[in-house]
Parts: sequence; structure tokens; C-alpha cells
Amino acid sequence: MASGSQALAKGSYLLRCKERSFFAAAANGHSAIWPEAEAISDGKEVRFVRDGKQIYLCNAVYAAFNFGVAAVLKD
Repeated sequence: MASGSQALAKGSYLLRCKERSFFAAAANGHSAIWPEAEAISDGKEVRFVRDGKQIYLCNAVYAAFNFGVAAVLKD
């Protein structure tokens, strides 16, 4: 979806780890997200949530580069 310095646009998503295994995700600090998690972007920061609780936070450029969009969720 995004490359270089492009940020993940404002919206709600189901983002999927690009790593192929839990262990690779854990090595990159993405084990809480493995294999995918709901994410809410304000265009600057992305909050990953599971069961209504924040599990991970990163900036929108990092999210666009390190995670794949599995689905766009409606609010």
C-alpha cells in the first residue's frame, strides 16, 4: 500500500505482519500483533488494538512500511 515515506492514511484497518512466522515477528518486536490486529490510524500514529485494549503503537510511516493491509474496516 505504501512505500518510502508514505504514511498509513487515516482510518481503521486490519493490518497483517509481513513476517512469515511468529518467531520472526517477535524478533522485530511485532509479536503482540502476530499474525494480524485491528489498527486505527490518525495519519500520524497507528494504535493496534485487541479486545478493546491497545497492544502496540507506532507512527503511520512505520506501519505502512512494516505491515500489510488485510482489510479496511468501517467505523
